[in-house]
Amino acid sequence: MAAELKGKKTEADLMAAYAAECMSAVKYGFYADRAAAEGHAALEELFRAAAKNERAHAGVWFRVLTGGVKDTGANLRDAVKGEGYESGEMYARFCREAETEGFLDIARLFSDIAAVETAHAAAFKEAENALTQNRLYEDDAPARWRCGSCGCQKTAELAPDGCPVCGAGLGQFKKL
Repeated sequence: MAAELKGKKTEADLMAAYAAECMSAVKYGFYADRAAAEGHAALEELFRAAAKNERAHAGVWFRVLTGGVKDTGANLRDAVKGEGYESGEMYARFCREAETEGFLDIARLFSDIAAVETAHAAAFKEAENALTQNRLYEDDAPARWRCGSCGCQKTAELAPDGCPVCGAGLGQFKKL
């Protein structure tokens, strides 16, 4: 469906709906954090529930616009591309515009966040390479591996095939 939407007003509407739902999901997460800090557990729960719903709505529009989430390799390539755009084009332009308008503190924030986005792109690219080369769960030297389910840690060149404590599979291990 994405191809037949190209250039149509409905495509622009879908992109606006997706952006609004994404922003609401994040914003309500911030609001939930504030409600929790102020001791309003019921309001925190309300905001978190709404944030979850907004994320689900964004997922609907994401699927219509893109066909949905792809395999992890494709997602990593898309993430590299997106982070590269943010760091190399988007934030660079925002920084220049803020400087031109005299908002030097905001320009610095744009620049600082662009550096983080560059690091994200590099991390995604490294992960893509490790996935492609089937080296995601191995290292050239002994490394510490932590089970994401129970926290068990092991030192080895390869992540354990399974957790000896909780039985979680290889995919739960992360190199520390």
